[in-house]
Amino acid sequence: MQGLLYDISPKLTPRTAVFPGDTPLSQDVLLSFKSGQHLMLSALKGTVHLGAHADAPCHYSPDGEDISQRELRRYLGLCQVVSVNMHQPGRILCAHVNAAE
Repeated sequence: MQGLLYDISPKLTPRTAVFPGDTPLSQDVLLSFKSGQHLMLSALKGTVHLGAHADAPCHYSPDGEDISQRELRRYLGLCQVVSVNMHQPGRILCAHVNAAE
C-alpha cells in the first residue's frame, strides 16, 4: 500500500458518547505509585461500541458473520472524512452527512 495513513480515531474519554443505555468508558486504578505501590495498574471498562469501530454483521443480523470471518480488505480503501455537527445527541442520519459535504 502506498500513500499516507491517518488515524482519525477519536480520543476516548469518560465523556465519549455511547448508545443510550450502553456502558461509558471508565478506569479503575488498582495499584498506583501515589498510593505507595511498585507499579501503576488499572482496568478499563466500556462498551465495544465506543468511538470509531466497525460492526460485524452478526451485530445487526441473526445470520451475520462474526468479525473474524470478515476479510480485512473490506475495511481498507478510499474514504472521505466529514465533520457532522450535532446540536444535541442523537442518531446521525444521511441528511446530516449530506449537509456536511
